[in-house]
Amino acid sequence: MQDKTLNKIIYKDSFLIFSIRLLSTLAMILISYYFSHQLSTADYGRYTNYWNRFYAFNAFAGLGIAAFIFTYSKERLTGLLRKVKRRHYFILSGLMLSGSLAFALVQHHYAHSFTISLAFILLNTLCIIAESALIIFRKFKQILFINIGYLIVYLYLHFEQLSGAPFNAEQLFRSLCVLFAVKLLISLAFLRKDKQVPVDAEIEKEEANYQRLWLHLYIFDMTQILMVYVDKFVVSILLDESTSAIYSNGSTPIPLLPIIFSAVSSASLMQFSRNKKNDVGVQLSIMNNLARTLSNFAFPIFFFFLFFHYEFITSYFSNKYIPSIPIFVASLFVIPLRMLNYTIIFQKYERGDIINTGVVLDVVATLLLVYPLYRLMGLPGIALSFVLGTYIQAGYYLYKMTVLLQRPLSAILPLKNLCLKFLLYGLLAFGLHEGLSPFATPYISMLSTILIFGLVIALVIRKEYKSSTIA
Repeated sequence: MQDKTLNKIIYKDSFLIFSIRLLSTLAMILISYYFSHQLSTADYGRYTNYWNRFYAFNAFAGLGIAAFIFTYSKERLTGLLRKVKRRHYFILSGLMLSGSLAFALVQHHYAHSFTISLAFILLNTLCIIAESALIIFRKFKQILFINIGYLIVYLYLHFEQLSGAPFNAEQLFRSLCVLFAVKLLISLAFLRKDKQVPVDAEIEKEEANYQRLWLHLYIFDMTQILMVYVDKFVVSILLDESTSAIYSNGSTPIPLLPIIFSAVSSASLMQFSRNKKNDVGVQLSIMNNLARTLSNFAFPIFFFFLFFHYEFITSYFSNKYIPSIPIFVASLFVIPLRMLNYTIIFQKYERGDIINTGVVLDVVATLLLVYPLYRLMGLPGIALSFVLGTYIQAGYYLYKMTVLLQRPLSAILPLKNLCLKFLLYGLLAFGLHEGLSPFATPYISMLSTILIFGLVIALVIRKEYKSSTIA
């Protein structure tokens, strides 16, 4: 009974967090589609390069705070914030400012305004942290209100820019800074209303653990974001803007998957924070539920784009980006790994050393593979080297999980369930592609497949939601 109640709470929280983050992601999806069709490859490359550099430097400027705060309950988090010394706030502010200044200097080198770029990264980074804090304090209605307004204004600013000629990226980024500032002020106003949260007394005993875990999570978060965007960042520096746009579109993360992964992982972490460290039974229940839930999205998304890669690239980005297809296919093979959050257990046990050992393995493996694969395959080889590095990292995390929990892998993951779903979604995607493609346009084929997949996913999740007693 406890497992069922726990799983229902995770499903509910996951849906709420996903709904909140979907709005800003939808804005990016719509703009990417419209801009890739309306702008030249050079202008589109200049626009996407700006965002790719932001994500790369945000790994430093964000300080890992957005990930760290989900590790604890709001009571413990409030107590932690009250215990942070003034000098530590100065240090954290200095680190954030240093990463932001580096971003602004790089953008200035590429003829963007230094001042606008500095404001852009600082304000956007603070917005991300504030949104995570609002989720921890369960201010779901307030975040929904903020993000609906954000979506409307964000789209308006972009479409307004295309109404004039020529495209002025600098004016667009200046307008976005104002939007970020307004979003941040409203978020802070909602946060100030929760000042009287009771403080967890255990915070007094474990200050060193929190500091150590934060440092490990900062390094991990920074490295993981860099591993997603550093290749695009390097390509944007070494190659021309048109080639950079081709690589960026080919290696772009699938938009919906990160927010699904983030939503379910955040909801699971929130439940972890409410349970004792030595309650292995609850931890196994959460891990099983996490894998069951995420696999219902990771597997169908992987197979959909694997079989419809040509239709997707040519329809979404246009025929100008056909050279992106091999890069896109190589990048897809990281998606099946998204059926699990591999670090959630280590965060609960405050084992940041294990998390960052996995980071080192990922980085070293990628560096060893990137040059030979580039020589062998060209740009797709760069994308593939990052995928293979992630597989090595995931394997290490799974091994350490079995050691830490003293349980076999079959107790941590529902292996039979995962294998059956992998076959189900793979065969379904193959059958739909082969059955629809000869008789329908790419848009109709993809839309029909998405609708059928959506129905199947909903049925599977409904069945698991109603009947699963996990672990």
